[in-house]
Amino acid sequence: MTWFMKADTREAVLAAHPTLAPLWADFVNSFQALPQIPAEVLALCEQRVAQLHGNACARRGAAQVTADKLEALACWHEDSRITSPERACLEFTEVYVMDVHAISDEQANAVKQYFGEQGLVALIQALGLFNGECRLEKLWQLPGANSD
Repeated sequence: MTWFMKADTREAVLAAHPTLAPLWADFVNSFQALPQIPAEVLALCEQRVAQLHGNACARRGAAQVTADKLEALACWHEDSRITSPERACLEFTEVYVMDVHAISDEQANAVKQYFGEQGLVALIQALGLFNGECRLEKLWQLPGANSD
């Protein structure tokens, strides 16, 4: 249960707002279909954002990531199961979550090397959504969202 209503998931909180819920669902689903960057890469980044926030809730994109990749995610920087394009996006993701102003040109260029300028923009937009949702879950004190 959150501190402001009886709900134990993000979906339950949104469902309490019938005007907002379908609009939010459409907005979120639009990120699943971004053509500029593969859905599996975005899902992997979404999982990493949740890990960095200490969020144990199952993430929306988890089904798009193989169990093997999920296992490799905690030590992605040294695990050979993570590809170079995924590694570039995960490095960008980690810095984005910690301090967006600390993202280097090299990190941005690494993403652009694999996905182009449009892929970088798509990643940044998706990270804004993933990071924002994790922070909301913490604010709402949903179960599984670590409230450090």
